[in-house]
Amino acid sequence: MVVEQKNAKLCLINFKYIKNMGGMFNYGIGGNEVKVDANESIADIPSNRTLLIQKLTDEAPVTPESVYGLQTVEDVFEKFTPTVQLEHKDEDGSEVKETMTFKNLGDFDAKKIKENSEFLSKLEIEKEQNMKISRQLSSNRALLKALENPDTKNAIIQMLEESVTEINQVK
Repeated sequence: MVVEQKNAKLCLINFKYIKNMGGMFNYGIGGNEVKVDANESIADIPSNRTLLIQKLTDEAPVTPESVYGLQTVEDVFEKFTPTVQLEHKDEDGSEVKETMTFKNLGDFDAKKIKENSEFLSKLEIEKEQNMKISRQLSSNRALLKALENPDTKNAIIQMLEESVTEINQVK
């Protein structure tokens, strides 16, 4: 589509336009001439207009509804209060149920989901602690040298197993 403005006329031409020697237009197939009002101008569609269509809840609505007057995304979240039921499995294999509520678009970020979920927060803390322990153990030269000897390695393993047993008894 070609848009050209000449002599206070707006010419919309679908396929092609040909300009002859006299300055007049000979239109090809599908050419339409649209008069431009002197008070009228062509405006871009505002970039701050958004239509949000998304399923925000687990259950389908009983009857569809049109909601008017919601000006911001926060208004949409406040109106529909999107929530999701989650089921996690812990280290024992038992299910942990959790309800997550979203209050804004930022809540869909991976970090925010971890922060808002008690179960996922605990997993993240355990992961960080295990990474720290792993880094410390891999950089401990004395421990690495002791683990090369099978007798000291077995003694360390036995001591760790006894410590785990003692910790579990205290719980």
